[in-house]
Amino acid sequence: MRRTILHYNPISTSPGKQRLPMSLLAIAAPLAADYDLEFIDGNLIADPAARIIERARNTRAEILGVSVMPGPQLRQAVSVCKQVKAAMPDLNIVWGGYFPSNHYQFCLESGFVDYVIIGQGEAAFRKLVDTLHHGGALSDVPSLAYRNGTVQTTARATFVPLDSLPWYPYDQIPVEQYIGRSYLGERVGAHHSSWGCPFACNFCAVVPLAKRRWLAESAERVVEITRFFKDRYNVDGMEFHDMDFFVNEERSAAIAEGLTG
Repeated sequence: MRRTILHYNPISTSPGKQRLPMSLLAIAAPLAADYDLEFIDGNLIADPAARIIERARNTRAEILGVSVMPGPQLRQAVSVCKQVKAAMPDLNIVWGGYFPSNHYQFCLESGFVDYVIIGQGEAAFRKLVDTLHHGGALSDVPSLAYRNGTVQTTARATFVPLDSLPWYPYDQIPVEQYIGRSYLGERVGAHHSSWGCPFACNFCAVVPLAKRRWLAESAERVVEITRFFKDRYNVDGMEFHDMDFFVNEERSAAIAEGLTG
């Protein structure tokens, strides 16, 4: 029997401005072939805690993955995860993203976060999911912070080139609800074509997250995904939510030429 992995995206914006939960889609992509996936989005659901509890009980899910940035996401994630942990103490709550990657000790000491994935999460989250379901040592899971008497951390995972990862599992979410309007067009999609940044700005949370690495999809893959959005969802504009899109001028030019050619 296939196990179900729940993914929760805390609220991050005002109604009508929500975009695809790309951080969750990224960590879900390597799981899609072997696990059932369900997404609960606080931008779309008034009571995500109740939905998570209901779906966890009905699916017997053992893991809830949560993406957390400072601000509105953190505020709702704290409230929701407290409620979920109180109702379902055996559900493993895993946080990742900007805030927990930089403040994993505070998260683990909260009492409602069981594990934190630090930095790029695709390979590490997959390894944690397999370990929790099938056995193995937590110390063998890379990029992991967890409590074992005290807070423990493991070595960071090797960075994974984005072209070697599967496409986001778009068929698992209501993409139409994330098509928005902006100055770019009437039907605007969204994508994350790279991860990280090579610079070391001392004000930026990306620096400890990415260790000055910049991982980018090839221009060919970005063009293919953008054309997929146009053909499948009839978009007339595309937002790229990269941490730093224009690092490689040659790649940027190739994307532009591929979309206009």
